[in-house]
Amino acid sequence: MGIGISLGLLVSAIVTGFGIVFASGLAGHPVYGQLPSDWGLSLVMMGTASLLAFGYFGWRRITGRA
Repeated sequence: MGIGISLGLLVSAIVTGFGIVFASGLAGHPVYGQLPSDWGLSLVMMGTASLLAFGYFGWRRITGRA
C-alpha cells in the first residue's frame, strides 16, 4: 500500500478518535451554550467517510483493481 494511502488511513483514524472523544464529552467544553457533541459527531462522520474512502482505494490498489 502506498505511503499516501497509509498516511490517509492513519489521519482518518485519528480524526475519528478525536470525534468519539468529543462526542462522548470526555474532552472539550460548551462554548456559548453549544454542545461539544456537535463537533464530535461532525468529526466522527468526516473521519469515518475518509477512512472508508482511503480503505476502499487502498483495497483496490492491493488487489490490482486500480
